[in-house]
Amino acid sequence: MWTTRQLWEHMIIEGGTLANGSRLRTDVCVVGAGPAGLTVASRLADAGHDVLVIEGGGRHHTRADNDTLRGSGSGSPIQLVRSRQCGFGGTSGHWQPHTGLRIRPLDPIDFASRPGRATSWPFGRNELDRYYRESQDELAIPYDYDELRWRNDGTTSIVWPDGPELATFHFAEHDVFVRRYEEFAASSRVNVALHTSCHGIALGHDGATVTHLDVVGPQGGRAQVAARAFVLAAGGIDNARLLLASPGRSGAGVGNEHDNVGRYFMDHLAVDTGRMIPLDDKIGLEVFRVRRRSPIYRSQSMLWLGNDRLERDGLLNAAFVLTEVDPAYLSVGVGAVRSLRAARHSSPHGPLLPHVRRAVGDPIGVATFARRSVLRRRPRVASISMRIFTEQAPDRNSRVTLGGQRDARGIPRVDVDWRISSGDLDLIRAHQDSLSLMLEAKGVARVDDRFDAGHHASPVMPMYHHIGTTRMHSDPRHGVVDAASRVHSTTNLYVTGSSVFSTGGYINPTLTIIALARRLAVQVAHDIGPTTVRREASTG
Repeated sequence: MWTTRQLWEHMIIEGGTLANGSRLRTDVCVVGAGPAGLTVASRLADAGHDVLVIEGGGRHHTRADNDTLRGSGSGSPIQLVRSRQCGFGGTSGHWQPHTGLRIRPLDPIDFASRPGRATSWPFGRNELDRYYRESQDELAIPYDYDELRWRNDGTTSIVWPDGPELATFHFAEHDVFVRRYEEFAASSRVNVALHTSCHGIALGHDGATVTHLDVVGPQGGRAQVAARAFVLAAGGIDNARLLLASPGRSGAGVGNEHDNVGRYFMDHLAVDTGRMIPLDDKIGLEVFRVRRRSPIYRSQSMLWLGNDRLERDGLLNAAFVLTEVDPAYLSVGVGAVRSLRAARHSSPHGPLLPHVRRAVGDPIGVATFARRSVLRRRPRVASISMRIFTEQAPDRNSRVTLGGQRDARGIPRVDVDWRISSGDLDLIRAHQDSLSLMLEAKGVARVDDRFDAGHHASPVMPMYHHIGTTRMHSDPRHGVVDAASRVHSTTNLYVTGSSVFSTGGYINPTLTIIALARRLAVQVAHDIGPTTVRREASTG
């Protein structure tokens, strides 16, 4: 039996040790121990508030944790398990040493309305500048993007004034969140309840104030967590799942009075769009390679059309990574094999036979690439691959809903109807054509094998960045949370993470997730005022 003293001296709590029927009380309850949840929790603790973090997984990711991640896909194929991770650190546990944490702020143009993207954020990029800088300071990475933009120093001929620009991002260390376990274990203000899932959000008689969360442990033991404020930080899919799984005052889900929860689901798209053929000897690809900037971080540049060109052509945002690759990697057969491998772990699988036919129809490409890969041989002449990273336009019909099945803890599984529209594919082609025209007009390069959605060898790849299901909008008819990240129809329920993004930009979302979480912590601390709640637990 937990006593008050015992509970709050165990800063890491295993869900199986909480007595059935327990009632816990804290200042703020955060759902999710990923980058967003850990950032909010640590900042609120620094402000003097007691925080309880609810996390469905354990300290280390296990196959058993995957059960709650399973679901179904009814639109474009999506990998629901491989794209997410339960446990302390959340999906950051997927990051590997050779990749690290890729960070760059969204561009100012990402916050505004654009042709083909009628929505906008309720504030501009300048609202997040302070939090972007604070986030990078904490990661020990300088905020020097302007200094790393193109200057006409002759390094490469494929960027020039009034032409394509460099867009630089940094790599932080891959385990920056996972390794914070000991810090949270030693905290006097933050408890983390592992292997504990939220299965319900309870509203009071006014229909607007959250009174408590219903939580469940690995053996089915149930408890309640009361707090003055609640923050959902469970990820782009599960934030919507939690809101939909609780009836709320409308019966359709908490915050879902206007049928917005789960809608506008987006990801970033990546595809090898063509081969760059140099027309002079000053291409200078080294500027696009990963560069070691210090013992703890690296940087890399992409090729970007630039703000003026995007405005002039009415394009959404995107950028290209230039890489030397084996020409066989870009062959029809290898592209088909890549598509088949992705389909094995996706739902729905989609038609597999066309991929098989394409692979069988190009035995030379497949065999050549396989032989070189096994023998670790480099081709005599490499191809310059142009891989685009692009945003999607928000689509109301691209959405997360509850499926007909439940996981082992009784929580409804999700169905994800992810839509890749013809407009998304047209955007890829438009960026490729615009860049190609500039390079050819300058006489520095041409682009072969340009992207063609119907006949392109390389597959369109998701980036596993789940965006937009609880979008931020000043009008509750068009969004789930307001500019303060509070659910419109509630007084003390907040959502953070990429699910609140109004638009996605093209770059990895984690830096913006951290910046929004820092901003939200300031807001929550202001809203709840000084700490008045005693730490307590009872078995009721």
